Amino acid sequence: MGCCSCCIDENHDLKYATPDREPPDPELFPHYLQNKQGLWLHFTEWAPPRDVPNVRGVLFVVSGLGEHTARYGGVGRYFSREGYHVFCMDNQGAGASEGERLYVVDFEDFVDDIFLFRRRVFSLYPEYAKLPRFLLGHSMGGLIATHVSLRDPTSFAGVVLSGPALEPDPKIATPFKRWLVGVLSSCAPKFGVDSIDPKLASTNRQVVELMEQDPVYFKVKLTTRWAKTMLDAMESVWEHVERATYPLLIVHGAKDALCPVSGSRRLFSCVPTTDKQLIEYPGLGHEVLTEVRWREVLGDILKFLNAHCQ
Repeated sequence: MGCCSCCIDENHDLKYATPDREPPDPELFPHYLQNKQGLWLHFTEWAPPRDVPNVRGVLFVVSGLGEHTARYGGVGRYFSREGYHVFCMDNQGAGASEGERLYVVDFEDFVDDIFLFRRRVFSLYPEYAKLPRFLLGHSMGGLIATHVSLRDPTSFAGVVLSGPALEPDPKIATPFKRWLVGVLSSCAPKFGVDSIDPKLASTNRQVVELMEQDPVYFKVKLTTRWAKTMLDAMESVWEHVERATYPLLIVHGAKDALCPVSGSRRLFSCVPTTDKQLIEYPGLGHEVLTEVRWREVLGDILKFLNAHCQ
């Protein structure tokens, strides 16, 4: 009976996570913030090295499903060395952030957390308020970043989407599964329905090995509520796509087996902005930021950032 009640309760089952919770002490926990649900969210930053005279801009990185900030260490160091102060947060339910693993009550909670994160960063670095700010979202983080930028389209000097989750794979999200997830999301929101095979993520063997053995990268089954709210978030993108007036770069592996490149192609054709670019990389899989040709991909992103950093 206890197990059933746990599945039915849609809120995060954490003893201390309540909206009236005392926020983390900034001196003891400088890289944590508290969201509206009372969850403590962890973030990491990569500052430009001392030999870089000026900070060119601020780059917010939005991670994907079950990821954590350490997975973006190479990305953060790359762009920080080019003069960008990079910030990345563990989404609720992932990494060092609180929340039940791979679970969210509503997808908009992810989006709200990014706005809160942005406010926290500029409270720590008020001198950055006038610098160009950029958004880079990967996979599920690409979907989150899309919703963030559509909600506030004039806030960013440019948006970069990496293998964004904009359309479900029809072979996986069959009509029956979508119906079933919709039903279970209401009565058993935390019920596990599926998991992701790390071997589908990349052609880079080291990336796959780390995903399979990383003790922080969670491999529990995806919950029905997460699946339902993800599908809803994908559909709602197309209802608001006319707001995408900002500079946009989409990078996507042509062999992506997790997030169909068709979603990126569709977004590229639908957004009204004329400052847009879609780069497809032949032979690369889903994790384009850490793929075997990662220097090429990050170099293309850097060109975009520099071009919009005036």
